[in-house]
Amino acid sequence: ADALNADARREAHGMLALLSPGLFLVFAVIIVPIGWLFWLSLFDESGRLSAANYARFFEQASYIKTFVTTFKVAFTVTGACVLLGYPLAYMLSQLPRRAASICLIFVILPFWTSVLVRTYAWLVILQRKGLVNTWLIDLGII
Repeated sequence: ADALNADARREAHGMLALLSPGLFLVFAVIIVPIGWLFWLSLFDESGRLSAANYARFFEQASYIKTFVTTFKVAFTVTGACVLLGYPLAYMLSQLPRRAASICLIFVILPFWTSVLVRTYAWLVILQRKGLVNTWLIDLGII
């Protein structure tokens, strides 16, 4: 039982070691700045604790309209993704393995488009007769 507990502890420490860099990055780049903005929003110009910033936000019709529009778009997109995603996932789970793989490629392909275009652009820029190489030759660097 002790060996089993030691293995479980070792595995937990390994998982923590793998998660730590990502958690630190999320904390440093997302949690801390948002928390700081929230903290600053609780004080007025003189530095006193106040809800004046929130009152000012809810008094402006343009802010409320933007806020409502943002949530409408978010809920609409979420609903569309659920309505399209779950049936597609179910269909993929019912297809034979080869057909599911082909369909999955068509689902994933749009996510790769920007990466492929960017990679091709770098190839054009950096090739032997590309823009960068031509400039370096013209400048006498290479």
